[in-house]
Amino acid sequence: MKSESGLRVLCVGTDVGVATTSVKWNEDYNVKDYDWIFLDYYSLDKKVGDSTISEVFNSIVEPGQSDLFRAVATDSKVVVLLPERGSISKDNHYNLAISDHFPNDLVLIEESGQSLNQDSVPQEWKWYFDSQFNWKMYIGRKADTYKYGDEEFVYDHQRLAANTAKEFLACKVLFHQIIETFGHRQDKTERLPGEISYIPVIKNWNPEELIKEILDEFTDLDTRIKTKNSPEWVDEKSLPREDETVSELGELREQKKEIEQKIKQKNKELQEFDRYKALLWGNENLLEQLVPEIFSEFGFEVEGEQPHGRDGMIYLENKRLVLEITGTTGGISDDKCRQLSAWVDDLQIEDQEHNYTGLLVVNPDRRTEPSDRNPGGYLPPHLREFLEKRDFHVLLTPALYDLLGKYRSNELEYEEIREILTGDDLIL
Repeated sequence: MKSESGLRVLCVGTDVGVATTSVKWNEDYNVKDYDWIFLDYYSLDKKVGDSTISEVFNSIVEPGQSDLFRAVATDSKVVVLLPERGSISKDNHYNLAISDHFPNDLVLIEESGQSLNQDSVPQEWKWYFDSQFNWKMYIGRKADTYKYGDEEFVYDHQRLAANTAKEFLACKVLFHQIIETFGHRQDKTERLPGEISYIPVIKNWNPEELIKEILDEFTDLDTRIKTKNSPEWVDEKSLPREDETVSELGELREQKKEIEQKIKQKNKELQEFDRYKALLWGNENLLEQLVPEIFSEFGFEVEGEQPHGRDGMIYLENKRLVLEITGTTGGISDDKCRQLSAWVDDLQIEDQEHNYTGLLVVNPDRRTEPSDRNPGGYLPPHLREFLEKRDFHVLLTPALYDLLGKYRSNELEYEEIREILTGDDLIL
């Protein structure tokens, strides 16, 4: 069966009437080309109980890690209904380890309590994680990488529910491709479009009801009447006002979809605004990406970070500003000043046709609110003299944040910012 919306749904381990395909754990299946994939380990665990899989089924078809990863890479949503133990007895000698089936690290850990922190649950999941919660496990997690062919991907866990000890009770795993690695820092592309969600089956819910509700909440698939017990011709019958209600429901779903898209877009815009606030609190890794972007927005020609080299360069008409970018919990260090001087000296030797100078972009005392900082207190006298002799400048990132605000509100233009960067003051 294929839904009117064109959505394709695969259910493994539970027969759900609204699914395009429902298979048992001992039947062959392929995750390719499904928009939603539900893997019901909860029901498998309940059927096995204190027995073993071999006593219940002749065999079991396990999902392949690479198959699930390819599904995520092509925008599939994988939902795993979790059992209440990390492995299920397969025979007298071997266990079925749930963690082996996925391209991310997964550990289920039993806990003595069953607490749920309601504040940890995002709005879109509050219909499920409520006062009836009673799952006795939590999910051990760590950020790691998954290699597919010659490409490497890093994944992280997004909380859907947590206990009072901040341990995850449900989560979503998102993947990003790694494009370059420098030391402990990894440059990533935007995340893959799909995801894997790990959801416990809690009190007063069964897997079939939960799957239908997830599809109702997060898709436009109509699960209203199509159940596993109703024949196809039932859909052609209707009572007075039923067709009108179905039409109204369709219109509401379309409105909901449009609103959700607008909410998604506004959230994306807010995240982008929030990213720039790293100028007020961010560390070196965050600032090295952000600062060249901002100067480009101002209208400057900017060269980005060079691998194992300078953090960037701004091209002006009569000189070039070599960037050293950092964020620190204290003051400005000798090492950063010496490093900046070394970048400038190397460039002057390589290219004597242009004038090079240094611009130290720094976020000092970054854990303190900017209004409580002392802008002139981060350079000891010997560093101040060192930088002044070389005609270098220091730009504090909270000041850059203010410049960005004024530029976006049309209070400053490119020429005025250029004059600030080429002024006589040591600290701009």
